[in-house]
This record gives sequence, C-alpha cells and structure tokens, in this order.
Amino acid sequence: MLRSAHEAARALILCSLRHWVNLGVDGFRFDLASALARAARGRVQTEEAAVISEITALAMELDFRTVAEAWDIGVYLLGRSYPGWLWRQWNGRYRDDVRAFIRGDAGKMAALMRRLYGSDDLFPDGPGDVYRPYQSINFITAHDGFCLYDLVAYSHKHNAANGHDNTDGSDNNISWNCGWEGDACAPAEVLALRRQQVKNFFCLLMLSNGTPMFCAGDEFLNTQGGNNNPYNQDNETTWLDWSLLEKNRDVFRFFQHMIAFRKSRPRLGRSRYWPEDVHWYGANRPVRFRFQIQEGKACDWTRIVDTSQQGIVEQSLD
Repeated sequence: MLRSAHEAARALILCSLRHWVNLGVDGFRFDLASALARAARGRVQTEEAAVISEITALAMELDFRTVAEAWDIGVYLLGRSYPGWLWRQWNGRYRDDVRAFIRGDAGKMAALMRRLYGSDDLFPDGPGDVYRPYQSINFITAHDGFCLYDLVAYSHKHNAANGHDNTDGSDNNISWNCGWEGDACAPAEVLALRRQQVKNFFCLLMLSNGTPMFCAGDEFLNTQGGNNNPYNQDNETTWLDWSLLEKNRDVFRFFQHMIAFRKSRPRLGRSRYWPEDVHWYGANRPVRFRFQIQEGKACDWTRIVDTSQQGIVEQSLD
C-alpha cells in the first residue's frame, strides 16, 4: 500500500491517472479509498487529505469520474464527510439494508425507504450541502462477497477450497438460503423461492434513486458455490457458466425488462430526492409502492411489479 500522504506517492497516483485517461479510461474506482485520507502516521484526516483534493482537481480538468469505496479495515467514511461532493461512492449501507429487508429482518422498513429515496441521510441536499442521489452507487453484490444467487442459496460461507480452513471472507453476509443450504437435493419450492428473491432484489435496485450497479452473471443466477472470497480460484468457481443463461432465461428476461422499465422512466433516477412523492401501503394491501409524480398522467407512472410471475406484470392504478 502506498503512503499516500507522501509527495512522491501523490505524484505517482496523479501521473498514473493522467496516463490512463490519455488511453481513454473515463473513470476510476478507488478500492479502500479511506486509505487516501490517512496522514503520515496513519491518522485519518478527511478534511485535509491533499491527494483527494488533487485527484478531484484533476478529474475536473480532464473530465473523468471518480468512485470511492469509502472504508477500509479500520474506518468507515461513507457519506458526505469524505471524499467530497464531486465523488460517487459505493453505498455499503444500501447493500446491507436491502439485504436485511429481503431476508425478512424486523424493523428494516424505515431503512429501506431511505435507501429507495436515494440515501439522503448520507448524501444530503440542504443548507451547506449540495449532494445528489446519483452519487450513491447502489448495489446488492460486488466482486467481493456472495454473488446474487449465492445470497439466496447459502446462509453461511463455504470457503474451504481457498485453503484457509474457511476462516477467510466475511461471516456477515446478511444472506438467507430460503430454507435449504446449497443446491444439492434442494426442493422445488426452495428453488422457486430463490428465483423470486433474486427478482425482489433486482426490482428494488432498479426502483431505487441513485446509480445502480450489479455483477456480471447475476442476471442468469451464476453461482460460486457459496464461496464469498474466491480470490485464488481461477477455475469453475469464478468463471461465468454461460449454460445457465439458457437454463434461467426467465430471470435474464426479468432483468432486461426491469432495466428497460427504469430507462423509460428517468424520474426514478432523477437528480433530486423524492420522499414526498412516494406513498407506502401495508403488506396486506394489493399495492406495495405508488410513485406519484408531478408531470404526466397517473396511469403512465403507477405500476405493480409482481416478482412471483415469470415476467413483469404491470397494472395501471389510475
């Protein structure tokens, strides 16, 4: 790891960014970006991190995007305090709150509402703040941790193949196996529930204000066999199994339709927060979500997405 507070390290980082921008790269994600806020002796300085200011200035000059994973092993800096209002951030709170809600954890309704609105608690737009929902990179899965299918197929990690006696990788996956661990001999009703849970996850992701992100393979239920840290597995564990695309064509089609649904309704990802435009209904009512917009006819904007069906079922509520 570079000592990013040192002048030579900062110069190396900036020169590297210039080099890749000149080759056509239009954005960068900074892994464990809170490390860039550490001073010479490791103390966190969010307000005076020179390299962050220099990267931000370079991004404005050369017109590239910056995305931060705003935490490391010792500190969690997600939100407005760091790295600044021009950066986008991986929203780990979104991941955890949506996973907990779909798993059925109690008391998660308020947190889910906040994440759907665009996480204005983390990226506020008010006196002294000028943050926007698109700065929140909303995600359920990433290159680390469970893939989306394993999130609904395993309640525990299965990392023995990595050679560390299953001690590597996170134990806090906020996952639920739908009543059966893994695929071996899993009953049909469990497999059906898993497909619906995957659709539930993706439906919420596409209906959330912010910038959505998902992993390749999630759209056709690719699996890593419960391994949530396969960093040393260059084999079937990490390779995409393209035969699953045909096997799970209905899930793939659902992903396509939800992406099209979001793209055709840009106000779902608009640049301001919309808590005042959403009405919530109880689970026993026929309507889960109702989006009330300022323009257009209500019949064009109010829909039900039924994830228990093979495709997207839309119904006007006007």
